[in-house]
Amino acid sequence: MADLVLPQYVAWPPTPIGTDRLIIGAPQPSDRPVLIALLTSPEAFRYLGGPRSTSDAEHFSEGPFGRTPGSFVVTRADTGDFVGTVGLNRRDADRPGHIQPAGLELEISYVLTPRQWGHGYATESVEAVLTWAATALPGDVVVVACTQAANTASVALLRRLGFTEGERFVEFEAQQCLWQRRPADLPDGTGAPREGFDSALRGYTSRVGRRRSKEEWAMKTLGLGVGVAIGYLAGNSEARRKATRAFQQLKATPPAKAIEDRVSSKVTQISSRMSTAEADDNQGPVSLGSNPDQAVSPSPSR
Repeated sequence: MADLVLPQYVAWPPTPIGTDRLIIGAPQPSDRPVLIALLTSPEAFRYLGGPRSTSDAEHFSEGPFGRTPGSFVVTRADTGDFVGTVGLNRRDADRPGHIQPAGLELEISYVLTPRQWGHGYATESVEAVLTWAATALPGDVVVVACTQAANTASVALLRRLGFTEGERFVEFEAQQCLWQRRPADLPDGTGAPREGFDSALRGYTSRVGRRRSKEEWAMKTLGLGVGVAIGYLAGNSEARRKATRAFQQLKATPPAKAIEDRVSSKVTQISSRMSTAEADDNQGPVSLGSNPDQAVSPSPSR
């Protein structure tokens, strides 16, 4: 994997990302023991080329902690327990599986500790990182992921997140699938779980509502407007009645012009998060990658 380079205006380490149940942030030195345990887990690395030896894991998990852009550690918000890792990198041009001739597509991967499987944490954390990437890397319209064809849990997860399957190829002595997610592939709301829509809207408006400036209040109105518009697409009659009123409020807000350019990104963020309500109920490993280097690490990408 190639290193991820962020625009100058994007801070790293970032402010931790909070979801309904998780905290997602840059690795810290205190995470090293749990990262070593994860890297040496046969269950977690069943579809990632097998576990690393303890010595390799210790070397792989060395610092500098929190300095590798795109490397995230996921913990539970209620207990602080380690859940797993999510990573963003560039897909090496010399590897098979690409959607553009020069390669270096934005690629997402993740791996969870087995005791945290089955709670929907994978979908929740991957979607949160994708939402962060949509703002931090707006030029990367397409995101790819690679998983072994035999990894049915990850295949199901990718479909829920709006990824579509592309080419198949053999790498690391196993059949791999390259998946991609474009804005046109995102769920349009049809049949989407209502709780997914509600969770996305609550999370966005509550964060904005804590602020006080006029522009931020306008963003809260924007969150409502976009949210009910998505409900409108889903065929919700109540949302249809609210849509016009919400957007009229937005247009009447003084700084609305200043936030006009944010409409598109907020539509993408909220609509994509609607697919997170039902997740990770499959048994077995739920890691996206197909080799050890696709597991996010606090050390620089190799």
